[in-house]
Amino acid sequence: MKISAKISLWYVSLTLLIMMLFSTALYMGMRVVLYQALDDDLAIFANTIQESYNPFIGEFEELLFHLESANRYKELWLVVYDARGRAIYASPMTQYIPLKIPVPEEAPQEGYTITVNMKKGLPWLQANEKGQVTFRAITRRMAYNKRPIGFIQAALPIQNIQNELDSLLKLILISNVLAVLLVGGSGYFLTRRVLSPVRTIARKARQISETSMDERLPVVNKDDEIGQLSQTLNNLLERLQKAFRAQQEFISDITHELKTPLSMMRTHWEAEINNP
Repeated sequence: MKISAKISLWYVSLTLLIMMLFSTALYMGMRVVLYQALDDDLAIFANTIQESYNPFIGEFEELLFHLESANRYKELWLVVYDARGRAIYASPMTQYIPLKIPVPEEAPQEGYTITVNMKKGLPWLQANEKGQVTFRAITRRMAYNKRPIGFIQAALPIQNIQNELDSLLKLILISNVLAVLLVGGSGYFLTRRVLSPVRTIARKARQISETSMDERLPVVNKDDEIGQLSQTLNNLLERLQKAFRAQQEFISDITHELKTPLSMMRTHWEAEINNP
């Protein structure tokens, strides 16, 4: 694998890791904030009902006098139980959507999410593609002067919010993929641009031979690392050229020194052969 490809791969991997961490934190942060706001709304409903308890009649005035006229709990899944565990009120939504909400002993301390199949459509509810509706629910005990007076099970349909969160998640994933492709492409292009002097140096070095020892590698910028590498290689070529010249001069001198004795010996032997 080429260096440019390796650098691009490392850069893309690091960018993908950073974007995944940031996207996860963004998504989970928004989800926590939205769920906390829903839990606060459910807590307000529960507190309103609890504070309406009348100890003289042993009933919740909010349920007796205000519920049917104002119809304020039509879009809320709500079941209220008395201290004996008997259901004393159920909102209209409970007739269409049976939610399996745990009792206080089994329920989590915080709000929780429930997804159910909606068999019959309601005008104020929106289901997902699978015909499911997501609810945010709480189970809360109620007390009056520290005396248990019952508990409440309440849930808000949050399919619209869940759809928005799902759309946000898809958008984040698509954005991450596009960003990785963009970063990878631009990183590979920039890496090739940065390493182009190295390819020039390699191409020029292949052209230098024993017949062209006086040629040198180009130095684009002597202050960067590639320029310093070019200067170092040029110094090496300078030393090699000097050593090659010294070798040629040595061979020339040796040849000259050996030429005279050999010529004399050749002349002597030729004379001996011609004059037996």
